[in-house]
Amino acid sequence: MTPGGIASQFPISGASTSRQLSILKVAGLDTEHREANRIHYALV
Repeated sequence: MTPGGIASQFPISGASTSRQLSILKVAGLDTEHREANRIHYALV
């Protein structure tokens, strides 16, 4: 799911969601898959 898709489910911005997902990635808790100019995230 993209950060914007996740953000649409909660009262936060896509940018905030993206930042939180990057923190989870550093911790090894999510993965990302790039598709053109979009990044799709999944929890491990």
